[in-house]
This record gives sequence, C-alpha cells and structure tokens, in this order.
Amino acid sequence: MSSSFDAALWRAQKGSQSADNPRAGQIEALEKHHLRRGMARAQVHELLGEPDLKTRDSDRYFLGVAPMGIDPEEYVITYDASDRVSSFKVVRR
Repeated sequence: MSSSFDAALWRAQKGSQSADNPRAGQIEALEKHHLRRGMARAQVHELLGEPDLKTRDSDRYFLGVAPMGIDPEEYVITYDASDRVSSFKVVRR
C-alpha cells in the first residue's frame, strides 16, 4: 500500500478497473492529507480529475478489483445541496 497520494497518478487511472489500479493504495493518504468535508466539488475535481461516474450528488472513482476479491471497488464522494463534500467512502459493487 502506498503511503502517499500522487494526484497525477490518480488522474492517469481514469476508467481503469484493473486489479493493479494504484488508486486504492492512495486512499489513506488522500483522506488524511487532502480530501475534506466541506470542500467544493470544483476543488475535488481539480485534485482528482473528472470522476469515472458522476451524478447530481455524487462522484465515483474506480479503484479496480479488491485484493483477494472478484468485485470491483469504487471511491464514492457525496455532495450536499451546495455542492460541498458531505462524505466519502470505498464501496464494493
């Protein structure tokens, strides 16, 4: 697992559902040092790039297949009515 967050590496993985997608290894550092509740959606997109999937109130970034698993994972960032981050978590599809 990576101990740092590399925004360029994260953005370069757009659309990748590969088992070796390095995004999953960056989640801890992303949450600890960069992503904050209350951030504007535009700031998130500046940091992470455009999401793989986008809805009115959430962005989803593909993380690839979980280690020792068969199901792909996504990093889901949800937004409030003001388009500010309200939560973020890893989900298995």
